[in-house]
Parts: sequence; C-alpha cells; structure tokens
Amino acid sequence: MTLGVLPPHSTGGALDVCLSDKDGNLVEMGSMVDQMDETSKPDFYKNINNEEAIIWNSKRNLLRKVMNKFGFAQHPNEWWHFSYGDQLWAWKNKKANALYGKI
Repeated sequence: MTLGVLPPHSTGGALDVCLSDKDGNLVEMGSMVDQMDETSKPDFYKNINNEEAIIWNSKRNLLRKVMNKFGFAQHPNEWWHFSYGDQLWAWKNKKANALYGKI
C-alpha cells in the first residue's frame, strides 16, 4: 500500500508537537524537532540505560500516550510528528482511505 503523493503536513492532517513546561519552554526530548538522524526515532532511547536516555524515553512515551489517546498516529521515524486523517494515519490504523488527501 502506498502512502500517496501529498506531503502529510500539506493535507492539514499532520502536526509537529513537543512537550513544554508551565512557562511554555520546550522540554528536552533527546533530539531537536526536524533533526534527521537515528536519535529522532521515537524508541531510540528505549534500551539505553543511562539517566538522560531513561528521562528522554519517558518523555517521548508520555507524548505518544497523550497523542494516541486522542487518535493521532505517530510517524515511525520522528518522535514529534503526529497525524490524524492523513495518509500516515490511515496506514497505521488500517483504514481504506485518508480523510485528507489521497491514498
């Protein structure tokens, strides 16, 4: 199954999300948004046993849990990228069609 030709953000169904503290400051998540390397994979820190990795993995899990609770699907290579109604969302939820764009 192909994910279609429209970029997910262009459909209006994808967004980039990060945790913030009570003052609106972004929380450190182990890599920057749009950092395109292995450290950006959602589960990158899952099996690394040091204090920072455990904290970053916990924060990423919290973000994923909250977003999944509201029906969003997480991109497999980006901890910050979530979709609802686009091609990625349809693929991950085994839907025949996306709500936005083509599949």
